[in-house]
Amino acid sequence: MALQSKKMIVEGEEDKRVIPWLMEHNEVHWQSSQGKPVVQIKVADGDQNIDEYLISTELKESGLTALGIIVDASGFRGTLEEY
Repeated sequence: MALQSKKMIVEGEEDKRVIPWLMEHNEVHWQSSQGKPVVQIKVADGDQNIDEYLISTELKESGLTALGIIVDASGFRGTLEEY
């Protein structure tokens, strides 16, 4: 499998399915002209797993040109100042 230069980390499987739909809905092509996804989506299995170690490891990947992180507010309680 060829390395993908663009990667996105999402919390769960549902997020992985929603991202392509949101892209296409907003007229951003999900697939390249060769029929391959324009970004690799990696599922973290929960926001607690998206930490500095995962991010650091992903950023060090050879050939990576872009890293996106999607975290929703479904489990968020309180205010940002509390964190």
